[in-house]
Amino acid sequence: IPGDKDNADKWVLPSETHWKAPHSVRSKPVLGRIYPSLREFFNVKLSISDAPPFVLVNEAIKFAKVYKGRKHLHPSVQERAAAILHDLSEINCNSKESPALSFHLLADEEIFPAYGALDGLMLRRAGDFYVPDTSGKYAALFESKLTMLKLPSNVHLHYLEPFMELKPFAEKMKYLQREVKSKSTTQGIPQIDPKEGLRYSGRTEYIARLVSNILLISTLPNTSYRRLCQSQRGKLNDEQRECLIRLRYIEFYHVDKITTTFTVGVHSISSSEDVTYELGDSFAFKIFARRRSRRPILLNIC
Repeated sequence: IPGDKDNADKWVLPSETHWKAPHSVRSKPVLGRIYPSLREFFNVKLSISDAPPFVLVNEAIKFAKVYKGRKHLHPSVQERAAAILHDLSEINCNSKESPALSFHLLADEEIFPAYGALDGLMLRRAGDFYVPDTSGKYAALFESKLTMLKLPSNVHLHYLEPFMELKPFAEKMKYLQREVKSKSTTQGIPQIDPKEGLRYSGRTEYIARLVSNILLISTLPNTSYRRLCQSQRGKLNDEQRECLIRLRYIEFYHVDKITTTFTVGVHSISSSEDVTYELGDSFAFKIFARRRSRRPILLNIC
Protein backbone atom coordinates (compact mmCIF):
# COMPACT_ATOMS: atom_id res chain seq x y z
CA ILE A 1 0.00 0.00 0.00
CA PRO A 2 1.37 3.46 -0.81
CA GLY A 3 1.83 4.88 2.65
CA ASP A 4 2.39 8.47 1.59
CA LYS A 5 0.64 10.40 -1.15
CA ASP A 6 3.66 12.65 -1.64
CA ASN A 7 6.27 9.87 -1.66
CA ALA A 8 5.76 7.23 -4.36
CA ASP A 9 8.65 5.13 -3.00
CA LYS A 10 7.08 4.63 0.45
CA TRP A 11 5.12 1.38 0.53
CA VAL A 12 3.89 -0.49 3.59
CA LEU A 13 2.17 -3.76 4.47
CA PRO A 14 -1.50 -3.62 5.55
CA SER A 15 -0.40 -4.84 8.99
CA GLU A 16 1.83 -1.78 9.31
CA THR A 17 -1.07 0.67 9.00
CA HIS A 18 -4.25 1.81 10.75
CA TRP A 19 -7.46 3.09 9.25
CA LYS A 20 -8.12 5.62 12.02
CA ALA A 21 -5.87 6.79 14.84
CA PRO A 22 -5.57 9.79 17.18
CA HIS A 23 -4.16 12.89 15.48
CA SER A 24 -0.85 12.66 17.33
CA VAL A 25 -0.02 9.14 16.07
CA ARG A 26 2.82 9.39 13.55
CA SER A 27 4.68 6.09 13.89
CA LYS A 28 2.44 4.30 11.36
CA PRO A 29 0.54 5.52 8.27
CA VAL A 30 -3.10 6.31 9.05
CA LEU A 31 -4.91 5.50 5.81
CA GLY A 32 -8.10 7.33 6.73
CA ARG A 33 -6.15 10.58 6.53
CA ILE A 34 -4.45 9.71 3.24
CA TYR A 35 -7.36 8.01 1.41
CA PRO A 36 -10.55 9.19 3.16
CA SER A 37 -12.78 8.15 0.24
CA LEU A 38 -11.53 4.51 0.22
CA ARG A 39 -12.93 3.35 3.54
CA GLU A 40 -14.92 0.51 1.92
CA PHE A 41 -11.73 -0.91 0.41
CA PHE A 42 -9.23 -0.50 3.24
CA ASN A 43 -11.39 -0.68 6.36
CA VAL A 44 -13.99 -3.21 5.19
CA LYS A 45 -12.46 -5.42 2.46
CA LEU A 46 -8.86 -5.45 3.75
CA SER A 47 -9.99 -5.32 7.40
CA ILE A 48 -7.48 -2.65 8.33
CA SER A 49 -8.63 -1.68 11.81
CA ASP A 50 -8.50 1.47 13.90
CA ALA A 51 -5.55 1.94 16.23
CA PRO A 52 -6.12 0.49 19.74
CA PRO A 53 -5.27 2.67 22.79
CA PHE A 54 -1.87 1.06 23.41
CA VAL A 55 -0.64 2.41 20.04
CA LEU A 56 -0.79 5.95 21.42
CA VAL A 57 0.85 4.78 24.65
CA ASN A 58 3.76 3.38 22.63
CA GLU A 59 3.90 6.63 20.65
CA ALA A 60 4.18 8.60 23.90
CA ILE A 61 6.94 6.34 25.25
CA LYS A 62 9.01 6.68 22.04
CA PHE A 63 8.49 10.45 22.05
CA ALA A 64 9.63 10.70 25.69
CA LYS A 65 12.81 8.72 24.99
CA VAL A 66 13.81 11.02 22.12
CA TYR A 67 13.74 14.12 24.32
CA LYS A 68 14.62 12.60 27.69
CA GLY A 69 16.80 14.99 29.73
CA ARG A 70 17.03 17.60 26.97
CA LYS A 71 16.69 21.23 28.10
CA HIS A 72 15.45 24.39 26.40
CA LEU A 73 13.32 22.46 23.91
CA HIS A 74 11.72 24.06 20.87
CA PRO A 75 8.02 25.08 21.15
CA SER A 76 7.20 22.45 18.50
CA VAL A 77 8.10 19.75 21.06
CA GLN A 78 5.75 21.38 23.55
CA GLU A 79 2.95 21.34 20.95
CA ARG A 80 3.50 17.68 20.12
CA ALA A 81 3.59 16.68 23.80
CA ALA A 82 0.35 18.57 24.42
CA ALA A 83 -1.28 16.91 21.39
CA ILE A 84 -0.36 13.45 22.70
CA LEU A 85 -1.71 14.28 26.17
CA HIS A 86 -4.91 15.64 24.63
CA ASP A 87 -5.43 12.44 22.63
CA LEU A 88 -4.72 10.26 25.68
CA SER A 89 -7.35 12.22 27.56
CA GLU A 90 -9.91 11.81 24.78
CA ILE A 91 -9.26 8.08 24.57
CA ASN A 92 -9.81 7.79 28.31
CA CYS A 93 -13.22 9.48 27.91
CA ASN A 94 -14.39 7.80 24.72
CA SER A 95 -12.82 4.33 24.44
CA LYS A 96 -15.06 1.30 24.90
CA GLU A 97 -12.04 -0.60 26.19
CA SER A 98 -10.18 0.10 29.44
CA PRO A 99 -7.21 2.22 28.31
CA ALA A 100 -6.18 2.92 31.90
CA LEU A 101 -4.70 -0.60 31.99
CA SER A 102 -2.05 0.49 29.46
CA PHE A 103 -1.82 4.09 30.66
CA HIS A 104 -0.02 2.95 33.82
CA LEU A 105 3.03 2.33 31.59
CA LEU A 106 3.32 6.11 31.28
CA ALA A 107 3.33 6.82 35.02
CA ASP A 108 7.11 7.29 35.15
CA GLU A 109 7.63 8.60 31.62
CA GLU A 110 8.63 12.19 30.89
CA ILE A 111 5.66 13.16 28.74
CA PHE A 112 4.53 16.49 30.25
CA PRO A 113 5.90 19.79 28.87
CA ALA A 114 7.06 21.93 31.78
CA TYR A 115 8.99 25.17 32.08
CA GLY A 116 11.54 26.19 34.70
CA ALA A 117 13.64 29.36 34.83
CA LEU A 118 16.88 27.35 34.93
CA ASP A 119 16.23 24.54 32.41
CA GLY A 120 13.70 26.21 30.15
CA LEU A 121 11.21 23.92 28.44
CA MET A 122 11.68 20.23 29.26
CA LEU A 123 9.61 17.06 29.29
CA ARG A 124 8.92 15.98 32.87
CA ARG A 125 7.24 13.08 34.63
CA ALA A 126 4.23 13.49 36.90
CA GLY A 127 5.33 14.85 40.27
CA ASP A 128 8.35 16.74 38.89
CA PHE A 129 6.41 19.92 38.21
CA TYR A 130 3.49 21.98 39.49
CA VAL A 131 0.15 22.36 37.71
CA PRO A 132 -0.66 26.11 37.52
CA ASP A 133 -3.69 27.45 39.36
CA THR A 134 -6.78 28.31 37.32
CA SER A 135 -6.54 32.07 37.89
CA GLY A 136 -2.82 32.15 37.11
CA LYS A 137 -2.09 34.32 40.16
CA TYR A 138 0.14 31.82 41.96
CA ALA A 139 1.79 30.76 38.70
CA ALA A 140 2.78 34.38 38.02
CA LEU A 141 4.14 34.81 41.55
CA PHE A 142 6.31 31.67 41.47
CA GLU A 143 7.23 31.46 37.76
CA SER A 144 10.89 32.27 38.48
CA LYS A 145 11.17 29.75 41.34
CA LEU A 146 9.16 26.65 40.35
CA THR A 147 8.93 24.31 37.38
CA MET A 148 5.36 24.36 36.06
CA LEU A 149 3.30 22.61 33.42
CA LYS A 150 3.48 24.69 30.24
CA LEU A 151 0.82 24.13 27.59
CA PRO A 152 0.43 25.87 24.23
CA SER A 153 -2.16 28.65 24.21
CA ASN A 154 -4.58 26.53 22.14
CA VAL A 155 -4.66 23.63 24.63
CA HIS A 156 -6.63 24.19 27.83
CA LEU A 157 -5.88 22.27 30.99
CA HIS A 158 -9.53 21.12 31.15
CA TYR A 159 -8.95 18.85 28.19
CA LEU A 160 -6.09 17.01 29.88
CA GLU A 161 -7.72 16.51 33.27
CA PRO A 162 -9.46 13.16 32.48
CA PHE A 163 -5.99 11.70 31.84
CA MET A 164 -4.17 13.52 34.65
CA GLU A 165 -6.79 12.42 37.17
CA LEU A 166 -6.19 8.71 36.52
CA LYS A 167 -4.74 6.97 39.56
CA PRO A 168 -1.14 6.49 38.28
CA PHE A 169 -0.86 10.26 37.77
CA ALA A 170 -3.31 11.81 40.24
CA GLU A 171 -1.40 10.53 43.26
CA LYS A 172 1.76 12.25 42.00
CA MET A 173 0.41 15.52 40.59
CA LYS A 174 1.24 18.70 42.49
CA TYR A 175 -1.43 21.36 42.00
CA LEU A 176 -0.27 24.86 42.83
CA GLN A 177 -3.75 25.77 44.03
CA ARG A 178 -3.47 23.14 46.79
CA GLU A 179 0.22 23.48 47.56
CA VAL A 180 0.37 27.24 48.19
CA LYS A 181 0.01 28.29 51.82
CA SER A 182 -0.78 31.91 52.60
CA LYS A 183 -0.78 34.18 55.64
CA SER A 184 -2.08 37.74 55.58
CA THR A 185 -1.49 40.66 57.90
CA THR A 186 -3.42 43.93 57.93
CA GLN A 187 -2.41 47.43 58.94
CA GLY A 188 -4.69 50.12 60.28
CA ILE A 189 -7.76 49.87 62.50
CA PRO A 190 -10.40 47.65 60.80
CA GLN A 191 -13.58 49.60 60.06
CA ILE A 192 -16.69 47.42 59.71
CA ASP A 193 -18.99 48.02 56.74
CA PRO A 194 -22.39 46.35 57.43
CA LYS A 195 -23.76 47.33 54.00
CA GLU A 196 -20.98 45.53 52.14
CA GLY A 197 -21.32 42.53 54.45
CA LEU A 198 -25.02 42.19 53.58
CA ARG A 199 -24.26 42.63 49.89
CA TYR A 200 -21.85 39.68 49.92
CA SER A 201 -23.88 37.39 52.18
CA GLY A 202 -26.89 38.06 49.94
CA ARG A 203 -25.11 36.21 47.13
CA THR A 204 -24.97 32.96 49.11
CA GLU A 205 -28.01 31.32 47.52
CA TYR A 206 -26.85 32.16 44.01
CA ILE A 207 -23.31 30.86 44.69
CA ALA A 208 -24.74 27.63 46.13
CA ARG A 209 -26.72 27.02 42.94
CA LEU A 210 -23.75 27.94 40.78
CA VAL A 211 -21.37 25.55 42.53
CA SER A 212 -23.79 22.62 42.80
CA ASN A 213 -24.77 22.78 39.12
CA ILE A 214 -21.22 23.26 37.77
CA LEU A 215 -22.21 25.64 34.99
CA LEU A 216 -18.90 24.92 33.29
CA ILE A 217 -20.77 22.11 31.47
CA SER A 218 -22.35 24.59 29.08
CA THR A 219 -19.00 26.11 28.07
CA LEU A 220 -17.17 22.91 27.16
CA PRO A 221 -17.43 22.11 23.42
CA ASN A 222 -16.57 18.40 23.56
CA THR A 223 -19.46 16.13 24.60
CA SER A 224 -17.13 13.72 26.41
CA TYR A 225 -16.05 16.51 28.73
CA ARG A 226 -19.67 17.55 29.27
CA ARG A 227 -20.40 13.99 30.38
CA LEU A 228 -17.38 14.08 32.68
CA CYS A 229 -18.60 17.27 34.36
CA GLN A 230 -22.18 16.03 34.43
CA SER A 231 -21.08 13.04 36.51
CA GLN A 232 -19.85 15.49 39.17
CA ARG A 233 -23.08 17.53 39.18
CA GLY A 234 -24.23 18.48 42.65
CA LYS A 235 -21.30 16.81 44.44
CA LEU A 236 -19.80 19.33 46.85
CA ASN A 237 -16.84 18.45 49.00
CA ASP A 238 -16.79 19.21 52.73
CA GLU A 239 -14.70 22.35 52.29
CA GLN A 240 -17.17 23.80 49.76
CA ARG A 241 -20.17 22.99 51.97
CA GLU A 242 -18.57 24.64 55.01
CA CYS A 243 -17.64 27.68 52.94
CA LEU A 244 -21.22 28.10 51.72
CA ILE A 245 -22.48 28.00 55.30
CA ARG A 246 -19.91 30.61 56.37
CA LEU A 247 -20.98 32.92 53.54
CA ARG A 248 -24.21 33.56 55.42
CA TYR A 249 -22.23 35.19 58.25
CA ILE A 250 -19.94 37.59 56.39
CA GLU A 251 -18.43 40.60 58.16
CA PHE A 252 -16.79 43.16 55.87
CA TYR A 253 -13.96 45.47 57.04
CA HIS A 254 -11.86 48.22 55.47
CA VAL A 255 -8.15 48.44 56.40
CA ASP A 256 -5.19 50.59 55.33
CA LYS A 257 -2.95 47.87 53.95
CA ILE A 258 -2.88 44.11 53.36
CA THR A 259 0.31 42.07 52.97
CA THR A 260 0.12 38.40 52.16
CA THR A 261 3.00 35.92 52.25
CA PHE A 262 2.59 32.96 49.90
CA THR A 263 4.70 29.84 50.53
CA VAL A 264 5.38 26.72 48.46
CA GLY A 265 7.95 24.37 49.98
CA VAL A 266 11.03 26.47 50.74
CA HIS A 267 9.94 29.39 48.55
CA SER A 268 8.10 32.41 50.01
CA ILE A 269 6.91 35.59 48.31
CA SER A 270 5.19 38.57 49.92
CA SER A 271 2.72 40.65 47.98
CA SER A 272 0.50 43.66 48.61
CA GLU A 273 -3.13 42.61 48.22
CA ASP A 274 -6.43 44.42 47.79
CA VAL A 275 -8.50 41.86 49.68
CA THR A 276 -8.14 38.87 52.00
CA TYR A 277 -10.33 36.90 54.33
CA GLU A 278 -10.19 35.28 57.74
CA LEU A 279 -12.17 32.33 59.06
CA GLY A 280 -13.10 33.19 62.63
CA ASP A 281 -14.61 31.15 65.43
CA SER A 282 -17.80 29.23 64.75
CA PHE A 283 -19.06 30.25 61.28
CA ALA A 284 -17.67 33.79 61.19
CA PHE A 285 -16.29 34.84 57.79
CA LYS A 286 -14.38 38.14 57.78
CA ILE A 287 -13.43 39.92 54.58
CA PHE A 288 -10.78 42.68 54.71
CA ALA A 289 -10.45 45.12 51.81
CA ARG A 290 -7.83 47.80 51.33
CA ARG A 291 -9.21 51.35 51.55
CA ARG A 292 -9.20 53.39 48.34
CA SER A 293 -8.57 50.34 46.19
CA ARG A 294 -9.53 51.25 42.64
CA ARG A 295 -9.77 47.65 41.46
CA PRO A 296 -12.97 45.60 41.94
CA ILE A 297 -12.88 43.33 44.98
CA LEU A 298 -12.60 39.77 43.71
CA LEU A 299 -12.12 36.89 46.11
CA ASN A 300 -11.82 33.18 45.37
CA ILE A 301 -13.77 31.60 48.21
CA CYS A 302 -15.22 28.35 46.83
